[in-house]
Amino acid sequence: AMVRFKNELGGRIVVLGMTMERNSSHSLLNYRRQRLFHALLKWCTPNLLFAENQPNIFTVVNKAENPKESGFYGMITLVNLGDDPVEQLSIHLPPEWRNKSFSILNREAEWVDANVEQAGEHLILKNDLYHCDPCYILVK
Repeated sequence: AMVRFKNELGGRIVVLGMTMERNSSHSLLNYRRQRLFHALLKWCTPNLLFAENQPNIFTVVNKAENPKESGFYGMITLVNLGDDPVEQLSIHLPPEWRNKSFSILNREAEWVDANVEQAGEHLILKNDLYHCDPCYILVK
């Protein structure tokens, strides 16, 4: 069971009624439920950044406190915790990071243009992500 609503202050609330006790993770965090959680997160706030439809991608987001002074908006760290490589990744971007330029830190510790495609609220990363090999993306 699930209820979602806007309260009188404009806040968005989602209440899920499910038993956590003796609940196997495959029934709680399956692919269908993951897509539902992503849709609910987008409904609650568009300001979250997360990897879509890839359950094994660990995401760290660092936002610059003062982007004008820093010269960049933030940095995204992606780590594939799964055994299989991910060839292409769709990332849900917050509105303030859409239509920006993206650079990737290469093996020589140089920022190079990222192989990405922007489609609305999504950033499609076309670099392979291998097991436990972090990918650092700078948002300018």
